[in-house]
Amino acid sequence: NGIINWHWHPEIELSRISRGKVYCSAGSETCLLEEGQYSFINSNVLHMYAPAPGFEDSEKETIMFRPSLLADPASAVYTGYIEPIVGCSAMAFFRFDEAAAWQRQARSLFDQVYRLDRNSCFGYELRCRNLLSDMWLLFADHMRGVYQGATNSESQLINEERTKRMLDFIHRHYNEDLTVDSIAAAASISRSECFRCFKRSINKKPVEYLNEYR
Repeated sequence: NGIINWHWHPEIELSRISRGKVYCSAGSETCLLEEGQYSFINSNVLHMYAPAPGFEDSEKETIMFRPSLLADPASAVYTGYIEPIVGCSAMAFFRFDEAAAWQRQARSLFDQVYRLDRNSCFGYELRCRNLLSDMWLLFADHMRGVYQGATNSESQLINEERTKRMLDFIHRHYNEDLTVDSIAAAASISRSECFRCFKRSINKKPVEYLNEYR
């Protein structure tokens, strides 16, 4: 049905809606992305996409890259400009606003990366990295007020980690006779805590998600 179900990955995900309208759920929010709108999803953030009713033929264009593409994780550049954003729960999702000049510039950089042709562009990988670095610098500069003042609560991090373990268990064993107890056991938690984790993270019951995934 055109749904990209709940998942996560270490890569940063930049997207542009090229046709239609798409609902994106990431972190604790859900928003409608319309044609021509751009978004950012952080590394290892639970997220999903679903076309808006009547727009089942929607399409999105995506650029995905590991944060380590921009700088060595052991470097001062990574520590100073990349790690603070990658590790910030308040930066789970961002929709670029066409009205802000720096965001228009970031959108233009996305377009330049997407138009690069691997087969005809010498230094394709370096050009990609340079353009993405310029985009990241805009992001890091103008969003300092968000990630520098944010704190990640321990309970939030624990809840997200437990949910990922249970979703991973469902994804690997969905064709078996699963119960709420077996799903909860994958994260070493109780039935009641299992329900709470699913409610907080994806606003669904465990069996509801299991049936949808099947």
